[in-house]
Amino acid sequence: MVKKEKVFPSLGFSAIVFFLLILPPFIISANNSETGNKLPTPNERILIRLTNNLSESANFKAGEKLIQDFLNRNNIKGATVSVMHKSKLVYAKGFGYSNLEKEEEVQPFHIFRIASASKWVTALGIMKLVQEEKLSLDDYVFAEKSWLANESYTQLMKDPNYNRIQIKHLLYHTAGWNSNVMGDPMFKPTEYAKRVGHEGEITQDDIFGFSLYYKLPYRPGTRYSYSNVGYAFLGKIIEKASGMNYEEYIKSEILLPLGIKDMRLTAKSINEKTFPEVEYYDHDGDTYRSNAYGHEGEGSRIYEGTHYEALGGAGAWAASPSDLLKLLAASDGDDAMPDFLRKDIVEQMLTPTNPGNSFIGWVDVKDNQWKRTGTLIGTNTLLMRYNEDISFCIVTNTSTWKGGRTNTELQWLMTQFLKTVEEWPSHNLFHYYELQPVQTVSNLGFKGLSVETF
Repeated sequence: MVKKEKVFPSLGFSAIVFFLLILPPFIISANNSETGNKLPTPNERILIRLTNNLSESANFKAGEKLIQDFLNRNNIKGATVSVMHKSKLVYAKGFGYSNLEKEEEVQPFHIFRIASASKWVTALGIMKLVQEEKLSLDDYVFAEKSWLANESYTQLMKDPNYNRIQIKHLLYHTAGWNSNVMGDPMFKPTEYAKRVGHEGEITQDDIFGFSLYYKLPYRPGTRYSYSNVGYAFLGKIIEKASGMNYEEYIKSEILLPLGIKDMRLTAKSINEKTFPEVEYYDHDGDTYRSNAYGHEGEGSRIYEGTHYEALGGAGAWAASPSDLLKLLAASDGDDAMPDFLRKDIVEQMLTPTNPGNSFIGWVDVKDNQWKRTGTLIGTNTLLMRYNEDISFCIVTNTSTWKGGRTNTELQWLMTQFLKTVEEWPSHNLFHYYELQPVQTVSNLGFKGLSVETF
């Protein structure tokens, strides 16, 4: 699909090798001055960020029009789409604006909040620790001598049923909480603080305490009820079992070995947000609510109005769709790309359990089709293994009045997009994560350079 050209054909091999040794840092810096890249050692991977021009093709024009029309109809400022075909990243494209005010266009290297798709990331972390026999799904969470038994927030437990909660109950959303009965402390922290007489700053531990304060509506293991706080607790269990900070563990033990370097927990305030995370937009404009961290005054619904530190492993990751697809390719049981999880562990994540017909990390699994969604103020996410050959991910940076129903529309949109594609490219954009100095210059997207291997 891509025409290959010689890189400076008049130069001899030695000159080319010397040129490549000194050029990559300057090329990368020129394309992404924010990264501050330095000359890597031979064993270091060079971080090459994907750009829109790498997926320019007449083959995608009809589908791209469908996406742009959808964004226009729903007043979505920006979105990004990636498609994986037979374990190769064949398409990665941004649409609209990553920052509307500055008219900065979305590129596939931009990272977006992925909301509850973060639960899948947390589940992968837990299952890796299970595989390493550092914990068991049957382990208890709050009971005496369990993972979180000695934490300060467990002193607020009044219901002995909390001692019945096991790790598997958190994974399958069967721990006994019900937000319809109790409300969700993750999204109503100031309301819960008033109920229990808490004053001042609100921390993640405080919210954990709020969630343990009331009697459980259901006995653990008997009813399904979607729970954000359950997956936030799983993040703390990862810390206990690994001896590392939750984010540090996911990054160092899962992401970085795959070459995924930009994925991170989202910024809790606009002042803390850094490149390459996008701006977010509310469908109601600039709206405010109580500061979720317990500080004086109101906070933006997009930032301080939500307690992202507390959400943690339940909904606070920011990633690009290509990051998520690479993570999927490394955990799907397919031999095309080496997996960090054994096939039996992958199968366990995809096997439904009763009650609730629920899965580990995924929200729905039907035959060969696996789905994970996420919704927060300012974003919607859909990650999907569509069939044995094709997986895709689409993320937006703007809320719609439809909330979580937008994800259903995104699935329809992507289904229509796939129907317009007659032939998938043969290239693999995942290689951009793995370029080695001298060995490969891989269609960097810079003028005068294209694919050449020495």
